[in-house]
Amino acid sequence: MRRDSDSAEHDVSRKPMLTFRHHAPAFRPALVVLAMASMGLAAQAQSSVPAGYGVRPYTPKDFHLPEGSGCAGDIARWKAIQSNDYASGNVSLKVYNQIQNEIDHASAVCQEGQDAQARKLVAASRARHGYPQ
Repeated sequence: MRRDSDSAEHDVSRKPMLTFRHHAPAFRPALVVLAMASMGLAAQAQSSVPAGYGVRPYTPKDFHLPEGSGCAGDIARWKAIQSNDYASGNVSLKVYNQIQNEIDHASAVCQEGQDAQARKLVAASRARHGYPQ
């Protein structure tokens, strides 16, 4: 036996009690505020990245690794690679800063005259970050 309530629940022709169309105008100001707030947060996040990050998606045609021998040459080349990778957006700011600290340490060791130790530091940094020797 069918009850009237059963037929009403399964009647597809009945309209829902609430429709989004009638309530959409009430949500619009909230959506505008939410969108504006998210743009402000995105602008803050972008402003915390130093200038030069991701300014070009490629290595320039005139890019050349610095010449030089010993630890000074190794450090100059590693620094140039990192500057290029940072400018092309291939290295995150966190990794870039970590590598720059490693380069600064190797440079200080090199300036102290410890060529072999400084070159080992550069090689270790390259290996740690997945760069070939």
